[in-house]
Amino acid sequence: MKHSNHSILNKKYSPAEYEKLAAKIVEQMKNEKCYGEFFPIKYSPFSYHETTTSEYFPLTKEKVLDQNWPWIDEKEPDYSNVTRDISKIPDEILNWALECKESHRLFKIQETELKFYRTMILPIPLYHPDVRHFHRLALRRPRKLHDRTCDKCHTKITSSHPTGVTERVYCEKCYLEAIY
Repeated sequence: MKHSNHSILNKKYSPAEYEKLAAKIVEQMKNEKCYGEFFPIKYSPFSYHETTTSEYFPLTKEKVLDQNWPWIDEKEPDYSNVTRDISKIPDEILNWALECKESHRLFKIQETELKFYRTMILPIPLYHPDVRHFHRLALRRPRKLHDRTCDKCHTKITSSHPTGVTERVYCEKCYLEAIY
């Protein structure tokens, strides 16, 4: 409730009732050792593999279920034998569920996506969008900093590029000199 006072779970209370109920809720949460913590994952509207957490801390379905965390299996018909020739793809594909070749998760093609593939004469993807995202993430440099020297003035710098990579790495001063 926007701009509301003395409300709990979208219900308005008198100031006295609110103070009394809030104190009870805080006391119960402290007894359960959850006061001040993030909401428990059991209240998440998303399953583990639908969140960005799975990008940084990938777990198998079995490990997620062992933790009693939510996991939703998609149960739709499989249309995985769709032709890759975009000129032969019918508009009905927008109503189909395609199976990812790697994760076997089901995914759908969106109307704007299909239009883009047709315009660019690209085949329908074989992988779930999350799998494609993970493949792109794998191309990134790891989130690790390396001590090295500027390739121009040899000043000590910190870079995400380790020593020995083919790219030239400059300190800020040399970089600015090179581009301006």
